[in-house]
Order: sequence, then structure tokens, then C-alpha cells
Amino acid sequence: MYKTLPIRYYNGDEKVDKKDIVLTGFYNARLNSQQEAQLIYNLPSEQTIKMSSEGNDYTEGEPAWYIYNRCTQLDKIIGSHWGTASEWTEKAQQEGYSLGNAAKVGAVACFLTDDADGNKKDHLAFVEYLNSDGSFIVSEMPSPKILNWRYINPQAQAVFIYL
Repeated sequence: MYKTLPIRYYNGDEKVDKKDIVLTGFYNARLNSQQEAQLIYNLPSEQTIKMSSEGNDYTEGEPAWYIYNRCTQLDKIIGSHWGTASEWTEKAQQEGYSLGNAAKVGAVACFLTDDADGNKKDHLAFVEYLNSDGSFIVSEMPSPKILNWRYINPQAQAVFIYL
């Protein structure tokens, strides 16, 4: 389930620092094997990406559906009727989860923005890795059943649900 990754580790006699992960591109970004090895949690399984977990009542292939599956894979419990991303923070608080503005590995990132016309545009992602500068890497499902990895800068406007 969990992989242990100290901030500093020894490679023979040499001290090696944890390296930041930087990704380019937006859609269909992938991690290389060295980046995968740095993650705290195991990679999302094929089942997490392609099949509904028991109790997942979200629309198949949507971001909330993926987050529910990812949390189930990691034995983290979340509600199956939290609605859209803009409703997740309120529902999570009602169920006793803490919220914050700082990314933490294992948190759900809720991106809540308005588009140019003032319409709410929201998105969910799972925080997989935290870089030394406060930027972070998320796994997400921007298109049905397509796993994406994304680099988010530290200034990004997000609310985090700490699971």
C-alpha cells in the first residue's frame, strides 16, 4: 500500500536528496520510472482507472469517480454523494474532514474557479507528490478513463481536503 521514502537516503556512501518532479505538457502527461519510484503511494491501478470501486455512485470516468476509486485503492474513505467539486469541500467538512490551502500528499485538491463569463468551473485531483518549492504533482482524470499526471505551481488556487 505505502512506500516509505525518506527525504534523505543513502546510496552506498553517498547522501542523495529527494528530487523534485517537474512535468511538461498538460494532457496525457506520464511519469518516468525514476519519478514513479519517488511517489509515497503505489501508482493508480488499472482497476482504479477503468472500473468502478464498490459504492462509487459518481458518473463513470469523471474526476469525482476517479478520486473515489483512488481513495478506495488507498483505503481512504470518502463519501459517494458529495456532488460536484464545488460541493466537495462543504460535504467533506460535514463528514469531519479538515480543509486547508496547503498541498499535502494524500489530499484531494479542489480547484474552484470562475470562467470568463462568471460561470463556476471546478475540478478534482489527488495530490501524489509535494516538491520542495511547494509545487505539487497530482493524478487526475480530465477525460473519461484517461489518467493524467499534472504539475501544479505553488500559487494555484485550490482548497485541499485532508484525508
